[in-house]
This record gives sequence, structure tokens and C-alpha cells, in this order.
Amino acid sequence: MPIRLKSFYFKVSNLFSLNQLSKNQFIYPLQIIYEKSNSEVIRTSCLKIISSLDENTKNLFKFFELAAVSDPIKKLRFLALKIILQNYLKDGIKLVRFLVETCDNSYILSDIYKIIVNNIRFIQNDLISKYKELLDDIDVKYYRLTEKHIILH
Repeated sequence: MPIRLKSFYFKVSNLFSLNQLSKNQFIYPLQIIYEKSNSEVIRTSCLKIISSLDENTKNLFKFFELAAVSDPIKKLRFLALKIILQNYLKDGIKLVRFLVETCDNSYILSDIYKIIVNNIRFIQNDLISKYKELLDDIDVKYYRLTEKHIILH
């Protein structure tokens, strides 16, 4: 990662901590840093900071959705998916269903299953049946791939 991008990250973070930037002014530079950086640590920090700002807008959902689908680093894809399941349950179910339908890797299915189960407390009553149905679908697909049911440890 070029020193300038890392320096920019620290400058932007410092300006925000000194209340010289609003949340909205802080989010955009973090998105740019996330997209341009090669550092997994910096990119992870950007995702976590953006999600902690409680600005759950459609634009941020799209940002996290893109990260969950296309980030080359599995850890970051799953962090983005976890953020979606904690903050965008209604919009997120479509994404999770898409990921399950297109996935042919039992390990990824198992990870998605665990993320949903670990975040089940955030799911509202009107969505709980949809997510439970999705868990059943994941288990069936996982079984077809491995001939075992998902067992959470």
C-alpha cells in the first residue's frame, strides 16, 4: 500500500476524532480507502468503522453488498455479510439467498449458516420465518454437497 493512502487514512481518522468531519464526510473517504488499499488490516478497519457509524442508508447497503459478493479476501466478504445481517436484514435476505443459490462450496455454505445463526438475535419477527427457511435451504444444499447435515459446534 502506498504510504500516501495509509497517511490519508490516518489524517481522515484524526479529523473525524477531532469532530472536524461529519459522519457523512468521514464515510466517503473510508470507502475510497477500502477500495484502493491492498492492506487487509486497513480494509477491515474501514468496514468496521463505517458499520459502527450507524448510517444505515441504501448507499451503504450497496457498498457492503458489493464487498460481500466481490471482495477477493474471504474474511472481508464474510465481515461485510455479517454487517449486512446485523444492519440490513430486510435487504440482506435477497443477497444471502443469492449467495446460497449460487454457492457450490460446502465450507462457504457452512460459514453463511453460522453467520446467520450467530446473528439470529438481530432478526425481527416478520423476517424470522424467511431466515429459518433459508437455514433449511442451506442445510439441504450442504447435505447434497457433503451428504452430512450442518452441525454447529
